[in-house]
Amino acid sequence: MLDFTSDTAADTPSAVTDVAAHDAAQVDDRALLDAYSNALIDVTDRVGPAVVRVETGPKVRNARERGGLGSGIVISPDGLVLTNSHVVGSSKEIRLRDTEGFVTDAHVLGVDP
Repeated sequence: MLDFTSDTAADTPSAVTDVAAHDAAQVDDRALLDAYSNALIDVTDRVGPAVVRVETGPKVRNARERGGLGSGIVISPDGLVLTNSHVVGSSKEIRLRDTEGFVTDAHVLGVDP
């Protein structure tokens, strides 16, 4: 059955209740998302400077030898970096780039595939 007496669907009591419930859910979701975003921002601020970009392969690109990219994290004050075995693989040339853009050569101390 259709009701042609109201101008909009929001005039009905059930529609008003549904809209109010939807708005309340959005507010709760925003609070959760804000808390989650703030937690990620905090973690990024604290550990971000310890993350490095791991570049493998020749410094100058060529068709015969491919390079790769990955990430690592500095785990000691003397510059020891931990990364996945598949990032460095059997690469002969490895470079690390920090968040400030400083690049340094690196070598593998050990692997655990």
